[in-house]
Amino acid sequence: MKILGFYLGGHDSSAVIYDDNTSEIKYLKSERWVGVKHHHANLEWINQFMKKHNFVPDVIVYSDGNRNKLGKCSSPHELYKKQDDIEIVNKLNKNLNTNTEEIYLVDHHFTHILSCWPLVDTDEVDYGVTIDGSGDWTERVTIIKNPKDVVDKKYLEAGVKTKVENILVKMQDFNPSGVLTQLGVRMKLYGSKIDMAGKIMGAYAYGNLDQDFIDNIKEKLTDGLSGINQRLQTDIQWSDFKWDGDKLVTNDNIPDKAKDYLMDMIDVRNLCEPPYDLDNQTFVDYLTTNHHLIGEIIRDLFLDTITDKDSIVTYSGGTAQNTVWNEILFSHFKNLHIPPHAYDGGLSLGCVEFARILFDLKKMKFDNFPFIQDDKELTEPDEATIDEVVDLLVDGKIVGWFQGAGEVGPRALGNRSILMHPGLKDGKDIINERVKHREYWRPFAPSVLEEHAHEWFTLNEPSPYMLRAVTTRENKRDIIPSVTHKDYSSRVQTISKEQNNLYYTLIKKFYDKTGIPLVLNTSLNDGGYPIFSHREQCINFLKNSDFDAMCIGSKLYYKDSIDDIK
Repeated sequence: MKILGFYLGGHDSSAVIYDDNTSEIKYLKSERWVGVKHHHANLEWINQFMKKHNFVPDVIVYSDGNRNKLGKCSSPHELYKKQDDIEIVNKLNKNLNTNTEEIYLVDHHFTHILSCWPLVDTDEVDYGVTIDGSGDWTERVTIIKNPKDVVDKKYLEAGVKTKVENILVKMQDFNPSGVLTQLGVRMKLYGSKIDMAGKIMGAYAYGNLDQDFIDNIKEKLTDGLSGINQRLQTDIQWSDFKWDGDKLVTNDNIPDKAKDYLMDMIDVRNLCEPPYDLDNQTFVDYLTTNHHLIGEIIRDLFLDTITDKDSIVTYSGGTAQNTVWNEILFSHFKNLHIPPHAYDGGLSLGCVEFARILFDLKKMKFDNFPFIQDDKELTEPDEATIDEVVDLLVDGKIVGWFQGAGEVGPRALGNRSILMHPGLKDGKDIINERVKHREYWRPFAPSVLEEHAHEWFTLNEPSPYMLRAVTTRENKRDIIPSVTHKDYSSRVQTISKEQNNLYYTLIKKFYDKTGIPLVLNTSLNDGGYPIFSHREQCINFLKNSDFDAMCIGSKLYYKDSIDDIK
């Protein structure tokens, strides 16, 4: 069986083609193809993708079709449906050059949940949790118990709604990233609003918690519905929470449409005067306090819903990209799984997983995960070239690293990276100012040999997808200042031979020469642009940016011989 899965929402479009007979999978995020960050694609783009691989699907599964006039799931409890609108079926078959009636539309959040499945060793997942950064037209939070059991042919055949007893939480009025986005707008940060929350995350370390502010919020959350409606008005909607002693819990007594009582969390004007930046300590304390409080809300949402700490839990959605909040959750749930593609760009993988479960197909194999981007496959550099790259890093040079296939997800994980010595005292400033052209307070991540991670960071298990904010050990902080944030946190990526042997080899050689088993790793792109997927993009970047060399497959190019590069 051949399956096409795609997502054509308002941003971060992606598509997957999967052949169950061969287990071959191809993933493509449209922004990598066209070079426009958060690109919103159309059906013609998907058609070209399939033509490239001579692929004709037996089954089509998609999500977020409403924005492309392809329908939507019509109720909060309709997680999926077989597309029976003849006009839409004909439109899809015509535009994709297909001929199938096996077309399914899956709810945005349910697709998020299903996208996590390939990373879990067992088919039995106890809870699927999604918290979107912005949300779709129905909800921002969904928690489903035993989500696999929800996918059932008999419900489609009978034309009835999905098993509602499995849906534990479904709420619209909770937008954790929305508060950070509003703060980012006030700070006049450049770029898309979609990126604001991620940028603000790095500023968290610069402030102090304002306990008076937290106590004030607690007090206001207990004064009843009338006070909430009279005093607080905002476009940023929050979920139904109240304080019970020192614990934040859900409050079922407050109607959905009245859950706007956390206005004070974004109403900066009532708390401090401009400028809204890190030079204003009052503002940054406010930012830090908001960020901390949101993390508590997310924690308590998990704890109130998932009472068994040993449960296998998957977590996705844009909010799952926040490493600081994730670390709070990892401290409570040892079987928590977050995919590198937690954002909307991973929804196409969830679409394919829906078809796999629905048709009882074998579990998808990801022999090279997360390097499944359908871009350039390259010849690996030989040992001499790797040694040359390592020597450059030892000398404090900045090197682009473009190898194999690209990573799925928004973060460079060793195939589309800019690398540097993590021990340079001013390393962060050098890359931020000379190469990435971004805010000075945004940290950089270390890629560390898995077997040495615990020696350098408070991390005792693999973290291959850069989704945790752990602490650099005290005796190591002065050794690796470029990857240690102001609060001594570090967004660690662990590297094993099995995961990426080439990248492991490079770091191991660097370790042999320096005694440091890690390198600074940031994405191979300029600020405001997607991660590169073509050699030409890399060459142009080297020509026009202030760094030293670029290793593209087996070839190492130098900045000082730029005129020889074609």
